[in-house]
Amino acid sequence: MTSYITLGGAVVGSILTSFMGYAVGHRMTVLIAGMLSVLGCVALSLIPSMAPKTGSQSPLVLFGGIGLLAISLGMMLPAVSCYIYEISTYDMRAKTMLPLALAFVVGTAISSYYAGGAVGWVWQSFWCALLMALVTPLMNMFPESPQWVLERKGYEECETALSILRQRPENAAELRELREDQAHAKKDRDGGSAAYKAGLSVLCMLISSLSVGSLNIFVARTFTSFADDNLVFTNTLVVEASGVLVSFFVMDKWPHRNLLTFTLLGMGLGAGTLGADDLYPFLQGNSQRKLITSLFMYVLFFIKGLGLTSTIWVNVTGLFATKTRFVAVPLLFALWFAAPAGSVALRVISYTKNAYLWLFALSALCLVTLFLVVMTSNRANGLICTRNDMKKDKARRDRLRGSRHSRTPGSFTRNRRQSRSARQSRSNSLAKSFQGSYQLVASPNANSHVV
Repeated sequence: MTSYITLGGAVVGSILTSFMGYAVGHRMTVLIAGMLSVLGCVALSLIPSMAPKTGSQSPLVLFGGIGLLAISLGMMLPAVSCYIYEISTYDMRAKTMLPLALAFVVGTAISSYYAGGAVGWVWQSFWCALLMALVTPLMNMFPESPQWVLERKGYEECETALSILRQRPENAAELRELREDQAHAKKDRDGGSAAYKAGLSVLCMLISSLSVGSLNIFVARTFTSFADDNLVFTNTLVVEASGVLVSFFVMDKWPHRNLLTFTLLGMGLGAGTLGADDLYPFLQGNSQRKLITSLFMYVLFFIKGLGLTSTIWVNVTGLFATKTRFVAVPLLFALWFAAPAGSVALRVISYTKNAYLWLFALSALCLVTLFLVVMTSNRANGLICTRNDMKKDKARRDRLRGSRHSRTPGSFTRNRRQSRSARQSRSNSLAKSFQGSYQLVASPNANSHVV
């Protein structure tokens, strides 16, 4: 029951973000979600103090606290993803989502440690409330995203927001890019490209959802069922976090399309292997089952952290224009929260024996998405895009490069020669003007003595 309440509340929160993000902005949506999260954590923290008085835990307080936390989480993820993407510079957008992915994985690892019964979920709610109480006021110090300001309030307000955000008075080049993106979004009516982006985004979010929520629960339940070990799942999440850290350095060499191609292939093969083992347990009587399964999970989660966790959200966010992003990204996150409900229903019917259905589905989705990702192109900053977007991006980069003549090697050498000749002519003219005022005097020899 609590799983369905959590997933349903997160879906409701994501749908609310599609309206609130356009009306009040992403920053204000994050602030509201933070306050709801604090209220939900406070409600859950009241349950142990209410139990001795009432004799039993109040289901109303429990479900209300879980619902508030779920709604805040559903509002938080799409709003934070859009906000981080929009306040980042063009060159850093490929990496700015990595801290969010790393924090998400580390938070999940801490949550899995608490869920193992070592400390207790009350302290988990306490630390969650404390962190949100610190983060929520800090968000108020940042300005709203420039793209939202340009879309809702106009050019002058966007220029002011950029000056505050970048901490420099001159932002003409970035402001020109924002206006060009806005103009291209209004002129672009390519239905095939829009359908391709929508289909690729839906497949990517389904893969991310099944590989995060459903796969995490499957790993935790698997090791608890035959090995009675809760820490294996925590260790796999730590390995996934290390994969996210490694991807920060790999992105300098590989664009996101190459990372996604490699990780989708690995995740597809790994999910298919897990599904086959769930359907036909070929390690059932092996004495080294725990060791083999643990090593396999470590490799699989490292591959997942290397590409899926660190690249899917930022690429899905970057596929859409600003006005479309207000609706598309929250709805995709609603799908992200709703997809694990199917695996929850299968797990209720049978503890783990029906998991092969969604594991095979995850493997098939990875292979289909792999084919679509190979057909994409790369932006100059490494993100995936369609071929039309790549041509527009390349034309813009060439135009910006052509407008900066003073920074090209040829013009730099030419200007240096011109400045050198100007200095020589200036020195010659000064020497001629002061020729009658000064007399050249030879210095004394080194061996002579001046008295």
